[in-house]
Amino acid sequence: MADRDYPGSIKPGNPKIKIDMTSLNAAVIGLGESGLSAARLLKRLGAEVRVSDNRDSEAVKRRAASLKDAGISLVETGKHTKDFIKGCTLVVVSPGVSAENELLKEAKLLKIPVISEIELGYLNCPAPIIAVTGTNGKTTTCHLINRMLEKIVSVPVLCGNIGRPFCDVVLSLKKDDVVVLEVSSFQLEYIEKFSPRVSMILNADTDHLDRHKNLKEYFQAKARIFENQKQDSFTILRKEDVESKFSLDEIKSKVILVSSKSKADVYIDEAGFVVRRRAKGRERVIHSSEVNLTAIKSMENFLFLTALTLAYEVDIKALLKVQKNFKGLEHRIEPVGVFNGISYINDSKATNVAATRQALMSLDCPVLLIAGGQDKDTDFSKVNFDFLEKVKTVILLGEARKKLKAALKDIKSVMTADSLEEALRLSKGLAARGDCVLLSPMCASFDMFEDYKDRGRLFKEIVKKINS
Repeated sequence: MADRDYPGSIKPGNPKIKIDMTSLNAAVIGLGESGLSAARLLKRLGAEVRVSDNRDSEAVKRRAASLKDAGISLVETGKHTKDFIKGCTLVVVSPGVSAENELLKEAKLLKIPVISEIELGYLNCPAPIIAVTGTNGKTTTCHLINRMLEKIVSVPVLCGNIGRPFCDVVLSLKKDDVVVLEVSSFQLEYIEKFSPRVSMILNADTDHLDRHKNLKEYFQAKARIFENQKQDSFTILRKEDVESKFSLDEIKSKVILVSSKSKADVYIDEAGFVVRRRAKGRERVIHSSEVNLTAIKSMENFLFLTALTLAYEVDIKALLKVQKNFKGLEHRIEPVGVFNGISYINDSKATNVAATRQALMSLDCPVLLIAGGQDKDTDFSKVNFDFLEKVKTVILLGEARKKLKAALKDIKSVMTADSLEEALRLSKGLAARGDCVLLSPMCASFDMFEDYKDRGRLFKEIVKKINS
């Protein structure tokens, strides 16, 4: 790999395909936060809008009421009426909606274009986009990018799968703003023209097999992030993923490779220094021992941030200052407290095996691991659980506990619990001074909780209650 320089400037503005939305009769399927945002944007742009969600939860009812207050009267909840999309010229699908959804199937049958909320946002976005996807680390990396850009851009805008929908912000953007956009494989399934100025796939590991047919389909969905990029754009990838999962032949943009295992455009040298390659030669950035992994979570996340300084005119000092002062995010290897010499860590966001592996690699003490939840069709019998070496006992709960117990019974001491509080009380009884009780579920939360945040908040409440 030849040494090279990346002139790296993200030019203001995106070349835009402007569509007259006033001629559209649009249906939004799914009334989560992104569906609500898409419906509101379509209404503001003058489209005729209707919304359907087959759920009937209190949250969905609240959103439906807010849409009616905004002038969108055709909103159905608790069902999908078969003829609901008849006469529509566009369908916008929320990321949580399965491809097997009856209205989606009807849209395909009727040859109605189907796009995602991020595609709708892109078509109305005047600013360049830095888009980040990957199995793990997206939210942390997006927050750090946003803080880096605050040093050089007046108003970087953080949005997407991170919590604030893209469609909520596009009408307030100017061409010299920069959007930091977290995107999921679900959102990338229904893009057509979406073309970020910088794209990142942080990692691609086993996840969401309850939605994607197999790993190949999952990787193909992730790869759509660079599908429409132009030659003046940048794609940042792990060198190991390019060798095994993504083809450079499919990428039109400039590619920057990172690796923690071998030489790349950004890598770790034999002495442990993070190095970035430039035309003037190799430049050491920081020693790996000085990287704030407690907050950043993984060395590879830091390598991607370093790579962004090659694609964008960011002073490396801004990155070093931001990473040093970063405190980490809630529910991601989050210290809760130390009680009677036992530390408690909330890693509720770890909804797959790779995330739990990362959490355990960051700890250097004996661990009582609380895991389990709603299965994502992960074949746990084929998982290499070598990362459980420092785990004393695994306490399992939720729908996946039987499946996980079968996979772990010959590897580790395993117990089961009927509730998170029972799991925590068992952990407390087994733990000794110097041990850590870690909630890192390897599974989704929806069997017992509203979401991973709800699970994490309850974990923290119970920890404080049983130790008060």
